[in-house]
Amino acid sequence: MDQVSSGDGLVGNLRVSIIIALARDHLHCLRECIASLTTQTLHRSEYEVILVNAEGDSAIDSTVNTIAENMPKDFNFHYFRIQKGGRAAARNHGIRQSAANVLFFFASDFIATPRLLEHHLTLHEQNSDSKVVGIGPVAFLSKLEMTPFMRWLDESGALFGTKLSSCNTGIPPEFFFGANTSIKKDFLNSVGPFDEVFPYDSVDDFEMGRRLLE
Repeated sequence: MDQVSSGDGLVGNLRVSIIIALARDHLHCLRECIASLTTQTLHRSEYEVILVNAEGDSAIDSTVNTIAENMPKDFNFHYFRIQKGGRAAARNHGIRQSAANVLFFFASDFIATPRLLEHHLTLHEQNSDSKVVGIGPVAFLSKLEMTPFMRWLDESGALFGTKLSSCNTGIPPEFFFGANTSIKKDFLNSVGPFDEVFPYDSVDDFEMGRRLLE
């Protein structure tokens, strides 16, 4: 169910489709997340943002509507609410609605730096290999108080098998991270959609990484 659609929708100019699977517990920071995507170095006609609510909860619509009312008029933003199905279902719906050849998966509690999309697109446009995947780093905001768990997560790399806070770290070949990752649509489609058997916000991207490696 499409709740909000704004922007000029110039499909011919689109270079990247941003797909965000909305998590209910991220509503408090969603405004800041979306705002960071309105200030990218790319022209707004070159990218679209697709936000998918797979919670099956219409109460979330009002929050998204309020955010949308304050967006720049030329911001290509689309919001969908689908039946409860989990993160994998949300991502698959976003892929089906996307119009660009490069897909960028972003987390609803992340804040983008201004050149984030530019860096991902440069990677893909300079590498014709359809199997190139861009995985960007993640860092906790400096204003946050670092807990021992956050420090372990940031510094050890034990959870994902790689340190996500560094651009220079080694990444396991099967690693796929659905929060700051870009991939050519043809490559993803060649292995099929995210597995909607996983109903929760975990494992679906790990399983996708295994298939992409095969």
